[in-house]
Amino acid sequence: MIKIILKQMWNQRRMNGWIFLELVITGFFLWTMLDPVCILIGNYLIPRGYESEKRYMIIFDRYEDGHGKYTPTERIDYNGDWEHVVFTLRDLPEVESFTMGEATSIPGSGGFNGMTMYSDSTQYASENYTHCQHYHYFMDHGSDPFKTLGVRDIRTGDYFKPEIYNNGIIITENLAKTMFGTTDVVGKKIIDGSGAENKIAGVAYNVKQNDFLQPYPLTIAGHLLQFDWKHLIYIIKLKKEVDPEAFEERFRNEVVPTLTFNNNYVNQFISLEEMNDIYNESSGVYSEMRLKFILAGFALLCVFLGMLGTFWVRCQSRSGEIGLMCSIGAKRSNIIRQHLTEAALLVGISYLCSMPFILHNAIANGVYTSTLRITNFISPDPQYWQNNLDRHILIVSIVTLIIMLITSLVGTYIPAHRAAQINPADALRDE
Repeated sequence: MIKIILKQMWNQRRMNGWIFLELVITGFFLWTMLDPVCILIGNYLIPRGYESEKRYMIIFDRYEDGHGKYTPTERIDYNGDWEHVVFTLRDLPEVESFTMGEATSIPGSGGFNGMTMYSDSTQYASENYTHCQHYHYFMDHGSDPFKTLGVRDIRTGDYFKPEIYNNGIIITENLAKTMFGTTDVVGKKIIDGSGAENKIAGVAYNVKQNDFLQPYPLTIAGHLLQFDWKHLIYIIKLKKEVDPEAFEERFRNEVVPTLTFNNNYVNQFISLEEMNDIYNESSGVYSEMRLKFILAGFALLCVFLGMLGTFWVRCQSRSGEIGLMCSIGAKRSNIIRQHLTEAALLVGISYLCSMPFILHNAIANGVYTSTLRITNFISPDPQYWQNNLDRHILIVSIVTLIIMLITSLVGTYIPAHRAAQINPADALRDE
């Protein structure tokens, strides 16, 4: 049957020419539109490396003199103030754990605190450093950043114990592999930008700073509080049985008033999930994906209408042939299958013709990337297909071809199904 279909396609090459050209152009255009979408979705599917469900962030601020809500007071006890906040949050019956840290230490917030690391003194002398992000938490009064944010040990899969901060810093898997080529680095030392040695106490799973970015090398350190409490970000983790909506209502109505004192107040109370969505929207990721989907949808609509029109005319012109096939016992399903096969071959051949243009564009101009690169000392992680040119092109090409095939077959099925329902006697009489 394939030979017959190919012969028919050749005989009708003039009719096929314009739709063939349209499919070649659409294949190239659709690939360029779907490339960033595939990459962003691929990055999104990479595990976050932390947990955000039933986690909430609390940010404080202070009314200063001159503000309408400022209340003159003689008592300014920063130490007592932040301890009051900690005890109130820690002792809530719905809270399982809590932590406090710098504003740039919250994954998904968009904040970034970078630093340089060296694997030995030779690298430090040559300034051959590895750039990484740094999370800094404070461990006073039972603070547990690992359980609260769901940071797990790559060796055991369990949360790190908060006491581990006494043994050194935590680094992520990608930082360990970048600096040492392995994750078996516990006990080794790395040198930071100031020249200080830091002992590695554990290796954590890679952590993404943003849902649509790939994980960036990260160090996590814990210390006792050394500066003004009001610059801290507080995070709480709810117990499994707690209803988040009920807790949010109770927190705003009952807890927030108790945390307003000495001109200090809760400036923001938000779940980490909501914070992620807000950041993704504000960073333009959602807008970019919407634009790409709209452009890709327009291209597919053109393919659909082109295939619909082409095979509508073709089925009309071949009504006598179809009627003859039906009169000698051909099944309607076979007639429909023949048209669908012809459409699939047309799409496949045209897409192969568009591949040289796709490859040239990908090699000459580069493919879409969505990685956080601060310095040239960080190369995209080769374990992800997005960063391998061959696999990148192959996967995006397969996705593009499948979408084109589905759209084309739907556009072809409608006229083919209608033509297969024709009465053989009517078709032959008209012929």
